[in-house]
Amino acid sequence: EVGLGKTVQALMIVNALRFQDPTHRTLVVVPDNLLSQWQDECWTKGHVMPALVGASDFDSANLPSVTLVRPRDMTIRDDEGGRIFQVDSQVFDLLIVDEPQTMPRDAVQTISQIAGGFRQVLVLSATPRLG
Repeated sequence: EVGLGKTVQALMIVNALRFQDPTHRTLVVVPDNLLSQWQDECWTKGHVMPALVGASDFDSANLPSVTLVRPRDMTIRDDEGGRIFQVDSQVFDLLIVDEPQTMPRDAVQTISQIAGGFRQVLVLSATPRLG
């Protein structure tokens, strides 16, 4: 259900994994409408300042423990001929996908292709649809 704290629970998992291994890195694929929630809760509840792919201060060489990416920033763009962000399962340990049923089909296909390379995958959904 919406509002039951899935984001906070996911951040508790992230922090438990970071406690076990301080080099643990998490990639969160999050739709635009949930981006500010993730940014706020990473800081206020998870006590980590996440990086945001596509932000002016994004530095792929110096990633914090949590990186947020919008679906559009990980898919191929016809007008630019390339990806904004190349997901690397060698850099990230955990892949969190929030509300995949609200994402464009090409983003979901990209996620399904890369998910197998991650050691850990967590999918969050409050509004599942059959189909």
